[in-house]
Amino acid sequence: MEFETKHIKASELYGNFWLNSVPISLREQNGKVVLVNFWDYTCVNCIRTMPYIQGWYQKYKSFGLKVIGVHTPEFDFASSPQRVQRAIEDFKITYPVMLDNEAIIWNAYAVRYWPTDIYVLFNMVKADI
Repeated sequence: MEFETKHIKASELYGNFWLNSVPISLREQNGKVVLVNFWDYTCVNCIRTMPYIQGWYQKYKSFGLKVIGVHTPEFDFASSPQRVQRAIEDFKITYPVMLDNEAIIWNAYAVRYWPTDIYVLFNMVKADI
């Protein structure tokens, strides 16, 4: 089976509130595989996948895997940074998480449901962003 290679422009992760990290630019991820995980702490399917995402991050970060969580809440009460921080602690998430309370990144990536994982491999010479 052959896979077709497509070059697309990945939207930058514009967010003014990051947890577990300073803001991260996708432009700076040359040569890395980045898993962008769209989730909501109130979503049962997200909760079920958290141990796997965290496990992949722990196992493969030394090989260059970068995981970035994008918390896009379904309900207004889930937009509280304090509640998201508590969920991060409860789920033992150690990778960076940005809050996408206005669904800007969600819409830029045309996400339609929780959880959604997008894998991006950035060109080692020039990130096409």
